Amino acid sequence: MGKTTALLLFALIVVLIPIRVMAEERVVDGAGGALAGVLVAGPIGALAGGVIGVFAGPDIARGMGLKGHRHYHYVHHTVTH
Repeated sequence: MGKTTALLLFALIVVLIPIRVMAEERVVDGAGGALAGVLVAGPIGALAGGVIGVFAGPDIARGMGLKGHRHYHYVHHTVTH
């Protein structure tokens, strides 16, 4: 294996690792949605909850503060005259 091939393979792996991690998070979000759907509406709820979990799960988790960037409190100073 030449240096160029090894370098291209390494670059491909580095690019694909984050995609795999995001895909795994979507699977977990979908499974959580399906579980919640089963508890609420049975098999139909499992299907609907799984679909909602896959597509909206990351946004829901971010809205609940479970995933995403941390927002730090910034002090705003007011100027008084």
